[in-house]
Amino acid sequence: MERSYLVKYREQRNETQQDVANALKMSRQYYLMIEQGIRQKRMDVVLVTALANHFGVPVAEIIEEEAAFAKEDSA
Repeated sequence: MERSYLVKYREQRNETQQDVANALKMSRQYYLMIEQGIRQKRMDVVLVTALANHFGVPVAEIIEEEAAFAKEDSA
């Protein structure tokens, strides 16, 4: 189950997965697995904050998107 909200944020900024991975100081492969929902099934606060800062959205927005992702993933 993909985290489509991360793809949307990234595409709105015309960034590649590598661009986001570089900004978050992680490998592209690891970021790809986060987008795909394979890694960070429950995102920690550090990653949520880093994503919110990078994409310029409130932390609460990422938390809401993650709650929806978790709900869909468990359905």
